[in-house]
Amino acid sequence: MDVTPPGFDVRTKVHEYGGGAYLVHDGVVFFSNFEDQRLYRHEPGGEPRPIIPEPPEPGSIRYADGRITPDGPAHGVRA
Repeated sequence: MDVTPPGFDVRTKVHEYGGGAYLVHDGVVFFSNFEDQRLYRHEPGGEPRPIIPEPPEPGSIRYADGRITPDGPAHGVRA
């Protein structure tokens, strides 16, 4: 079963052969989209929405191995 809609590719360029491109917390999926390497939040029944600003150059900032912290925000590890 697909979780994200067509047009999204859950991968990151940080880990060329796999790694933490997504995480799920309380039914919400947080993921790195391969095309633009931005982090997205995808709630059930909704459309994915970016949770980080667009970088100065497409794909110039990469995120992986995200985690949810006690204060609630999703954070990615920059490489």
